Amino acid sequence: MPRIGPLSLLYSTGLLCGLLLLSLSAPLPARAQSDPGAREDEKAARQKLLRASDQIDSLQAALDSHTTQIADMKMTIGQQKADLDALRSQLATLKDENTALRAALAKLDAARADERKTLLDEVGKIVAENSKRAPAPTPPPSAPPKESAAASGEKAPDKGAETGFDYVVVKGDTLHAIAVAYQGNDVHVTVADLRKANGLGKDEAIHVGQKLFIPKK
Repeated sequence: MPRIGPLSLLYSTGLLCGLLLLSLSAPLPARAQSDPGAREDEKAARQKLLRASDQIDSLQAALDSHTTQIADMKMTIGQQKADLDALRSQLATLKDENTALRAALAKLDAARADERKTLLDEVGKIVAENSKRAPAPTPPPSAPPKESAAASGEKAPDKGAETGFDYVVVKGDTLHAIAVAYQGNDVHVTVADLRKANGLGKDEAIHVGQKLFIPKK
């Protein structure tokens, strides 16, 4: 059986009520006025008309309620669409900000790398300049060094019977450089040996023209 919608039912009921009203408003024949059965039929028809009118009112109320619900649903859907559009806009903004932040971080990393490279280059230049300025230690003479009086058997009161060589300090000399230079000539001497043999303190420096005794081991 086909389903009848509220509008179709409302239209049909209204049409029926209209026909009943027309039939009830028409004057009854003389036989019907004097016939008790006709009066009962008229009463039943009026009751049907009242019930149909009540049904029409109920259907109209239901129709109004459905119309209101549809309007509310449309409004809710519209609000949800607006909220969705706002969320999409916020998401697009966040994506743009994220892209800009990544670009800024990349620039910062590149700038730091450039600064580090520049700093390393400057340090390298400073080290190279200092290396050029630092005087090279004076190596011992290539000829066999002259033995001191202690080595030749003469009396050396401050060195005892120890043998070795005499060396005069020149510009740029250090105890370490002198020791290394003599070690290259098979004279196994250390900085500690030089300090001990010449009575130098732990932090005492040597100066140009100073005469040192190089002990021979």
